[in-house]
Amino acid sequence: MKKTITYLTLIFSVLSYAQSVDYKNAPNTPGSNYYTIVDQVRQELSATKEAGTLTKAEEKAEKQFERWAYAWRDRINTDGTFPSGRDSKDYRTEVLNSLTTAKTAEMAGAWTQVGPVANPTINGYTAFPGKGRINVVAEDPTNTQILYAGSAAGGIWKTTDGGTTWAPKSDNLGGLGVTDILVDPSNTSIIYMATGDEDASHISSIGLFKSTDGGDTWAVTGLTFNLSENEYIRDIAFAPGSTTKIFALTNDEVKFSTDSGATWTNSTINTGFTEKFQTIVFDPNDATKVVVSDIWNGLYVSTDSGSSFTIHSVFGGGNNSDVLKLVGTPNDTDFFYAMSQNGEFRKYRFAFDDTANDLISTTTLAGYNPQGGYNVCVAMSPTNKNNIMVGGVRGYKSTDGGTTFSVLLNPYNNPPGVGFYVHPDHHHMSFMADGVTVLNGHDGGVHRGSFSGSPVWTDLSPGLVITQPYNIAISQSMNGDDFMMANQDNDGFSKVLKDGTRQWVSAVAGDGTSTGIDYNTPDTRYLGGTNGALYRTDDGYSSSYDSSITLLGTTAGAAFVSPMSVHPVTPTTIYAAHSDVKKSIDQGASFTALNSGLTGVNFLDVTANNASTRIYAISESGTAKRSDDDGATWATVTPPSGEVFNSFSAMPNTTIVYATVRGYNAGNKVYKSTDNGVTWTNMSTGLPNIIMKKIAVKTDLTNETLFLGTELGIYWKTNATTTWQQFGFSLPNVIVSDLKINYTDQLLYIGTFGRGMWRNNVSDAVLGLEDVAFTDSIDVSVFPNPTSEGQFNIKVSSEFVNKKLTYAIYNYVGGLVNQGFINTTITTLSTKNLASGMYLIRIGNDNNTIVKKLIIE
Repeated sequence: MKKTITYLTLIFSVLSYAQSVDYKNAPNTPGSNYYTIVDQVRQELSATKEAGTLTKAEEKAEKQFERWAYAWRDRINTDGTFPSGRDSKDYRTEVLNSLTTAKTAEMAGAWTQVGPVANPTINGYTAFPGKGRINVVAEDPTNTQILYAGSAAGGIWKTTDGGTTWAPKSDNLGGLGVTDILVDPSNTSIIYMATGDEDASHISSIGLFKSTDGGDTWAVTGLTFNLSENEYIRDIAFAPGSTTKIFALTNDEVKFSTDSGATWTNSTINTGFTEKFQTIVFDPNDATKVVVSDIWNGLYVSTDSGSSFTIHSVFGGGNNSDVLKLVGTPNDTDFFYAMSQNGEFRKYRFAFDDTANDLISTTTLAGYNPQGGYNVCVAMSPTNKNNIMVGGVRGYKSTDGGTTFSVLLNPYNNPPGVGFYVHPDHHHMSFMADGVTVLNGHDGGVHRGSFSGSPVWTDLSPGLVITQPYNIAISQSMNGDDFMMANQDNDGFSKVLKDGTRQWVSAVAGDGTSTGIDYNTPDTRYLGGTNGALYRTDDGYSSSYDSSITLLGTTAGAAFVSPMSVHPVTPTTIYAAHSDVKKSIDQGASFTALNSGLTGVNFLDVTANNASTRIYAISESGTAKRSDDDGATWATVTPPSGEVFNSFSAMPNTTIVYATVRGYNAGNKVYKSTDNGVTWTNMSTGLPNIIMKKIAVKTDLTNETLFLGTELGIYWKTNATTTWQQFGFSLPNVIVSDLKINYTDQLLYIGTFGRGMWRNNVSDAVLGLEDVAFTDSIDVSVFPNPTSEGQFNIKVSSEFVNKKLTYAIYNYVGGLVNQGFINTTITTLSTKNLASGMYLIRIGNDNNTIVKKLIIE
């Protein structure tokens, strides 16, 4: 059947709720528009919710769509169109160099992994949320203790002890999505890695990479893409009897290499549409016959060893998306099998005559939920053709060659008492060489177990640092070790003292979307759910995964990922993006809408504005507004021509603000305003053409010091430098979704979308902002310290009196609380208006500063 995809087909072809729009194919479909697609899907959802007919499957489908919308939000063009593929050699070289060049920076050290490394404590949570998504698992065919796991956004991982410990193997390349892994059976030190995240379309492919030393180092093959091309490699395979001829399935090409990946040729297909090829199988009786499937339920057959393909005249597919995955087994040389998105397990014959007779049988799995093709996988035992595993939201097994199936992996205990719990949403199933042991990759990590189901499968996820936080929160204590992570799909993780040990524990939220910690009482923490839901715990979730109260429920008009913010001076005051920007002065017990005129707010920046508070907010449509009076009035912030804002970071008590913008627009990434956003100056020099995610200004410095989270790591800049640089080393080129600074310890913490939390030192000494000679000669002392006398003194050497010395006092979240001049050797300052806690005092002149800590009791 001819598959002509028009814009109307894209919008209105009905499958099931959120997949009634084929949004995953939109980036490659001419005429599709992000904003139109998002509006259409949400209108459908609203109608379904109002009717009260939203099923569990539809709720999960909604999440898949909203995650896709979140991932694409910063990558679209200003008008909502999707970035087109560019053939620019310069652009491709720039991105690949960024990915393969080791990070170095003179004034920064190594990044430290914060975690979680081990699985968080279950904390009473029956359905443990998991670590993060694994798309593929591969074994070394000569050593069953060696396994490789490809994550959704955290690169490739390797274990040499059967999953007891894991090591990341692509950190010098990047924290990439991995869709497939191929191990050379004749030399298992040779491994091929297909990059990208095909199942959710969160990260595009940059190509196929090859390692010749077991994954320790990687080199790009001749198959490469730009990030903006929206390409994905969905399956890679050796041709029968060869380890030098490799097939790779991409959006609209079947590609093959005959020289181990050095050069590539496109098979002849000529269908004229984007097939999104899925899987490939080979006829064991005829090496010239190759079969490929696509996203439209179609089969393509080659009888010339893959040089050309023709579409099957009967099973050519339809107009609606219907992912089809193929599988074969050495135990059955006459037939191959398939699992379709619509829940059909099929048996085909290799001996095609291009008629309906090529389909031997079909079994429909009752209750099968693939979430619109997000999770469709199938595996057959290499030693027993009757033993089959199928994955969707649940996992199924067949012991009779696919005639019947039963539930084995049952995350929601539906039907009750059947099978056992393994994290839902299965992306990979494969049998190991023994024919009875199954490897399983899912949204929570990796499991391994017997096909019989007894004993219960083993979780191999500890050691895989692959969590995808949207937002993070930190405390401001000295040697602070209180953290929160709000994670895609995997709820929330809280680092807290529990049972005498400081540890990561699980906290329920579904998709955790926002989080905050009260910096005066760090056990008071906030965790957001989807569509504006917000919860507060007063024990850091130490007692239970659900030891919280609901502050806000889900609401129409709230963004799927809705931020919240703790006030930088008064932590009992919080702000939340709900159907509007809302404020609470009692830790969320009650809220007041601030009438911003925005809906779908997906970004908040809250800073002190002298006696008031300044708020910057951005809606999903890209409209940005500012309030200088704590939400009493609002003004629209106009971006530079042709741009759309996606983050702000304001300098407290000034009119200086920094902003990042969306999209792949070379040379237009970061802007500065000195008049609260009325006018803007481009300051993007040195940044590659990649996506900007979030900017943060270090607020306790007069020297402009900026940190920038991008889709490929962290960059930084000061006003003494003319160009941005990568910050620190040993951080993978992973998406940085959030940045927070502990001003007490002078540490920058980042949340990475695929590798959990990291930190690095951002003290003056590390940043190169400390003048040792000045520090020694000024001889500053602060006393008494700690102080409970209502005042304290700053003493400086007499030679510095009347030399334009200033002091600035910051609370330990970087909020400026007092400032002035030093005109005598001893300056006495009152603390009566300052709350108990730790403060930073920065003393200096136009050229140099020194920082002291003050504790007020």
